[in-house]
Amino acid sequence: LVIVGISGRLRTLLLMTSIVLYTITAGLEVSVVRAALMALLWLFADLVGRRRDSLSALAAAALIIILVDPLQIHDVGFQLSFLAVLGILLITPIWATFLSGLRLRPIVGGLSVSLAAWLITLPVVQGTFHLMTPCILIANLLFYPLILLEMIAGVLTMMMAPLGAGAWPAWLGGAAFDML
Repeated sequence: LVIVGISGRLRTLLLMTSIVLYTITAGLEVSVVRAALMALLWLFADLVGRRRDSLSALAAAALIIILVDPLQIHDVGFQLSFLAVLGILLITPIWATFLSGLRLRPIVGGLSVSLAAWLITLPVVQGTFHLMTPCILIANLLFYPLILLEMIAGVLTMMMAPLGAGAWPAWLGGAAFDML
């Protein structure tokens, strides 16, 4: 939208519309709904001239989902999705500072995010699935480039499909998925 010169409230409204359409297309899984609600609340703050706050957006998203379906609170997917984001928001800055001496910014950033999400979700994963998976910290670093490629290919596919040129980015995304 920036590239084509769309800015201000129109850009915000178009982004919000895109998020809603993507959420419906993705099947309304709780992690997608959580991310969509957070993004919508984040963007809505711009529309009404308020300060953006990630923790408030996370809490509001949880509240909305629980108001719509109170039983979601018992769903492991709900718990893991919200805990992971909470860990990323609260713990990542601490780990990033602690690991800053490594001087490898992309690795420190990725490791900080993985470590924060892993640590805060560990009690639920351990209690529910009886698993402890510290290897995920390294796996996340190794898989990150493929996941990023998949995401970029997905966006390109959505943008180019109406023009009849979505096959090649879809193939690229599929290849990245197969490698994962």
